[in-house]
Amino acid sequence: MTVQNKITALMLSIVVLMSLALYTMNNLDHKRFTYIRRNRANEKLQLLNHAIELKQKSLELFVYDYSYWDDMYEFTKTQKIEWAKQNIDAVLTSFNLQGVWIYGNKGELIYSISRLDYPLKYLPVKKETFDIFFQQNHFSHFFVWTKDGLLEIRGAPIQPSADNKRVTEPAGVFFAGRLWSDNYLSEFSALLNSNVELTIDETSQPATYDTLTYIQVSSTLKGWDGQSIARIISTNKSEMMTEIIRLSNFQYWILVGFSVLIMLPLYFLLSRWVSRPLQNISTVLAQEKTDSLNNLINQTNEFGNISRLIKYSFEQKQNLQEEIVRRKSVENVLQQSEKDYRNLFENAGNAITIIGVGTMNILAVNHRACEIYGYTQDELFNAPFVKLWSQSAEMESLRNKVLESIHAISLESVHRKKDGTSILFDINARQIEYRAVQAILCIHHDISQRKLIEEFSLSHNILNQVGNLVIVSNEKAEIIYVNRALVKTLGYHPREVLGDLWWHVTRETSEAAIAEKENIKKIVKGEMPVSATSYERWIRHKNGSLRCISWHDALTSDHLLIGVGHDVTERVIAELELIESEKRYRLLFESIATATFIYNTDTKAFLAVNKASLDLYGYSREEFLSMKLNDLMTYDYTGPESEHEMHVGRHQLKSGRIIEVELMRYELVFDHHKACLVLVSDLSEKRKIELAEIKLRNQKIRLASVISAIEEERRRISKELHDGIGQLLSAIRRNMELSEKSRNESDEMHLTEQNKILLDNALVETKLIAYNLMPRVLEDFGLYTAIESLLRQMFSKNEVKIDFQIFNLDKRLSHPIELGVYRVIQEALNNIVKHSKATEVSFQMVGHSSSVVITIEDNGQGFSLREVKRRETRGMGLVSMRERIEFLNGKFHIDSSIGHGTSLVMEIPIPTEEVNE
Repeated sequence: MTVQNKITALMLSIVVLMSLALYTMNNLDHKRFTYIRRNRANEKLQLLNHAIELKQKSLELFVYDYSYWDDMYEFTKTQKIEWAKQNIDAVLTSFNLQGVWIYGNKGELIYSISRLDYPLKYLPVKKETFDIFFQQNHFSHFFVWTKDGLLEIRGAPIQPSADNKRVTEPAGVFFAGRLWSDNYLSEFSALLNSNVELTIDETSQPATYDTLTYIQVSSTLKGWDGQSIARIISTNKSEMMTEIIRLSNFQYWILVGFSVLIMLPLYFLLSRWVSRPLQNISTVLAQEKTDSLNNLINQTNEFGNISRLIKYSFEQKQNLQEEIVRRKSVENVLQQSEKDYRNLFENAGNAITIIGVGTMNILAVNHRACEIYGYTQDELFNAPFVKLWSQSAEMESLRNKVLESIHAISLESVHRKKDGTSILFDINARQIEYRAVQAILCIHHDISQRKLIEEFSLSHNILNQVGNLVIVSNEKAEIIYVNRALVKTLGYHPREVLGDLWWHVTRETSEAAIAEKENIKKIVKGEMPVSATSYERWIRHKNGSLRCISWHDALTSDHLLIGVGHDVTERVIAELELIESEKRYRLLFESIATATFIYNTDTKAFLAVNKASLDLYGYSREEFLSMKLNDLMTYDYTGPESEHEMHVGRHQLKSGRIIEVELMRYELVFDHHKACLVLVSDLSEKRKIELAEIKLRNQKIRLASVISAIEEERRRISKELHDGIGQLLSAIRRNMELSEKSRNESDEMHLTEQNKILLDNALVETKLIAYNLMPRVLEDFGLYTAIESLLRQMFSKNEVKIDFQIFNLDKRLSHPIELGVYRVIQEALNNIVKHSKATEVSFQMVGHSSSVVITIEDNGQGFSLREVKRRETRGMGLVSMRERIEFLNGKFHIDSSIGHGTSLVMEIPIPTEEVNE
C-alpha cells in the first residue's frame, strides 16, 4: 500500500474514531448526569435524615435530663402536682412539646399533660406494650397517629442522677410527645429548601420521574413495634440539570462541525508535505545511493535532517567495518590477561570479595571465601553484600570510608555464615575499577579466636559494671551468681538472694515461686525451649513494692541459665496511661459530628481522620491516611498558618465533585510531630440555607454548652472530693492504724484529737461542695436572697464597695431560670474577684412585665474583648456565660476596654405562664 493510500485510510479512520468518540462522549455525559442526580438524591436523603436527627435532639435531651433528675425521681414518690406544673408544664413551650406522661413502676399513670386539640390523658399505645416500656434501662422512641396528626414520643426510665450507668431499678417511666404539625413540616421545608410532606401509606414508594431534573427522597417513621407507620417525603426540582443537558447537546454538534472543517485541509497538506519526501527516501534506502537526496539535504525541515543522517550513516558504515578488524586483535590480548588474574585471585590464602559501589552486590568471590562462608560461587555471585553482614550499618560505614579515602582502610566487623553462625573479620578494603565499573576490593582476615580470648579476660569486670541485672541459675533452679546491679534494681545485696533465697524474697506467693522454679529446671535440662524474645515479669522490691523487669534468657553449653533484666516499671505504667489516654482521645475524636482530620505540618500527610470526614469525602480510612492535604485541595494555599486560622477553600471529593468548605485550623503536637487539627464545614448546601443553619448551629452550641458545663461541674466536684475530703479521710485512716499499733495511752488520745479535727474539716469541705453544687439558700429563699448571700461571701474579705439594688421583683421565677441566672452571675463575680482589681461593684436587678434585666458594672482594669474571644474555647468563661443566657432565650451583652472597667447586661424573658400567675 502506498503512503498516499495509507494517509487516506488514516484520515478515514480518524473520522470514524472521532465520530465514535463524540457519540460515546454524548452517552457518557448522559450517564454522568444520571450519576450526578443519584448522588444529589443521596445527599438530599442524608440531609433529610440529618435534619430529622437534629430536630429530634431537643426532645431526646429533654426526656434524658428529666428522667435523670433527682427531683423527678422524688416526684414519683411524693406525686406533688404543684411541683409538676412548675417544673414540667412551664417548659413545654420552650421545647415545642405537646404532651408529657409519667407512669409509676407498676404501670399506673402518675401525671400527664396534653396541649393537643384532642387532649390525650393516657399514652396513646396499647396496654400490653407497657411491659416493654417498663423494662429496666429501656429507652423508647416511636411515632403514633392521633386525631391531631403524627405524634413523636420518647420515653426513658426515671432513675437518680447518682446512678451514672443507670442500672438501678427505675421508679417509673417518663414520656414526652411532640406533634408533627403543618408548621413543624414547614420548618423542614425551609431547612431543606424543598417540599416536605407526610404520608400514611407505609407500603408506598416515592414517585419517580423520567427526567433528570426532579429529586425525591423519603425516610421511614416507625411505631412502637418497629413497623413503619408513616413516611416523610422531600421533593426538589433542579433547574441547573436542565441547563447542563441543553449545553451538553449544543457542545456535541459544535464538535461535529469543527471536526469536519479540520479534516479536509489536513488531508491535502499531509499528501503534499509527507508523501513525496518519503517516496524519495525509500528509493535511496533501497538502492543505497544518495544522489536522489540532493534536493532534500539542503532543506531545514525534518526530511532534510533525515536525508543528512542517511548520508552520514553510509559513511560511518565503512568506518565501522575497519574498526571491527582492529578491535579483534586487542580482545585476544585482554583474554590472556584475564586468565592470569583469575588464577591469582582463586588461589589466594585469604577470603577475597569484589563489590560493586553502586549496587553493593558481589561481583566476584574466590574459593577461600566460599569455604569460610559455606556458600557456592553461584550462590554468592551478584548477591547483596549485606547478606554476609550481621549489621548493615557497618557495611555502609565501610563503603563511605572507602569512597572518602584514596588509601586502603581497615574495619573489624561480625559476619554471618550460611549456617547462621557468626565470625569476626578484620577487613582491608580499597576502591578499584573492575570490568569498567567502580568497585571495592575486600580482603577478609579471620580474627574470631583472638577476640574470644580478649573477651573472656574482661567478662568478669564487665558484668559488675553493666547497669542491667544479670542472674545465673543452675539445673536445680538455684541462683549461683548475681551482679551488683541487683542493689539498684531491687534493693537486695547479692548474698541475700543466692541459692534458693531468690524465690522466697522476690515472689509474692509460694505457688508462683514453685511454678517458676519448675519451669527453669525444665529449660536447663532441655525439656522446655528458651524464650526467643524478651518477656516482662513483676518482682517484689525489698521495700515491698512491685517492679516490672524485662528479661532476656540464654542457655549456656554447660547447662547454666543466664537471665539479663532491666527495670521497665516506669515505661509500663506510662504505656498503660498512654493507652487509656489514647482510648479517650479516639472516642472524643470519632464522636465529633464535624469532619475533622489531623495532618503533618511539614509533609502535609494525614495522621488521623474521624468518621465524619470519611462520610464527607467518600474515602475509606486506609485511603485517607495514605493521602496528603494537597490531594484534597484544588488550589495551593500560601496564606498564614497561625493557630485558630479560618478560611474558605475548595476541596475535591473521591467522586470528583468540587465542594466549597470552611476550614478552622488548630496547631498541636501529634505523635511527636508538629501537626494541625482541621475542622471542615461543607458550605455547598450552607450557601442555600444559611439562615436555617445559623439557627441549628446555635442550638447545637447551646446543647454543647450545657453538656460541657455538666462535665466541668463533675470534674470540679471529683477534684474537690479527691484533693479535699479524700486527703482528710486518708489522714484519718492513717491515724487510726497508728492508734491500733500504739500502746501508749497519751499517743492514742493525741491521735483521737487529731481525728476529731480532721473530721470537722471534712464536714466543712462537704458543706462547701454541697453549697457550690446546689446552694441551699437558692432552693429555700430564691434567686435574690441567694445573690445577696453570694455577694457577701465573695467580697467579705476584699475592700470592695458593693452597690446592690433590686426593683419591681416580688415573686420567684421557675427553678431552671433561677439556677441558670445564678450560675452566670457566679461566673461574672468570680471574674471580677480574680481579674478586675476593682474597688467598686454595682449590681442591679429590674423586673419588667415579661423579662428581668440584670446589670453588673465594675471600675476595674478592664480587658480587650477581641483578645479574650480569640483565646477562650467553647464552654469556658464569657462563651459559657453567653450560651447559658441564650439557652434561656435571653440576651447577653458585655462592654469592656483596657483601663475603663467592665459592664455586663443580661435580659432574661419570663415565660407567659409565670407572668400570668
